Amino acid sequence: LEQAKDLTDLILFSAQLNQDGSLNASQLAKFPWENLLVFKTKHRVRLFLTIGGWGRSDHFATVASSNELRA
Repeated sequence: LEQAKDLTDLILFSAQLNQDGSLNASQLAKFPWENLLVFKTKHRVRLFLTIGGWGRSDHFATVASSNELRA
């Protein structure tokens, strides 16, 4: 992570939506979140998490078009 210390933003790829609108973050479970949070604080980097993309968008349109599921 030290190579990224001059970044302003870090985009994490990618969480998946379940049919009911909840997040399926199983792909992200093995990510070193504690290290990332320390890095974020130390270097004042903004973190963004993408939803869907690259074969992980099966329920995206359904959830995005529903007020209830987006909530």
